Parts: sequence; C-alpha cells; structure tokens
Amino acid sequence: MNLERAKKIINELSHYVKLTEEYKPKDLETQIIHEYAIYGSISKVVKSLNQQGYTVKKEDITRVLKSKPEDELHSVIRGFYKDKVSTIKNRSY
Repeated sequence: MNLERAKKIINELSHYVKLTEEYKPKDLETQIIHEYAIYGSISKVVKSLNQQGYTVKKEDITRVLKSKPEDELHSVIRGFYKDKVSTIKNRSY
C-alpha cells in the first residue's frame, strides 16, 4: 500500500457510499440492487425484502445481479457479486 493507492481506494469507496445513499429504487429490481449494495449478501436481501412484504427467493436476487446493468450502482454491485462468486469458487479446501 502506498499513499496514492490509499487515496484511490478512499475515492472509490466514497463514490460507492454516495451512489448507494442517493439511489432511489423505482421497482422490485432496483430495490434488489439497492438492498444488495447495502447488505452485500443475497440471504440478507431476501430476508429484508420478504420482511417488507415482497416474496423473493435467492434465485430472484441472483437473476437481477447477473442481468445487464441498467444504471451505475447496478454495474458496480454486479462486479462485486461476480468477484465474490469467483473468490468462493477458487477457494481450495
């Protein structure tokens, strides 16, 4: 780690926080995107949305995350999701 790298990471994280806090979900799919940006966990998104009165399953969340991004936050979290899945698949036990 060096100072320039640290500054870049801080800027990227600040941008992510701003995108997430200013995001205005307009339907279930964008609500899924927003919830995943907040929780970073499919099971937590399912639990939260079901508590809000929606009926969703893990497969619904995965489908939205994998779909073609319609906005910047979706694009960012899609990348996070793919990285997370890749990391899990590459673990050696």
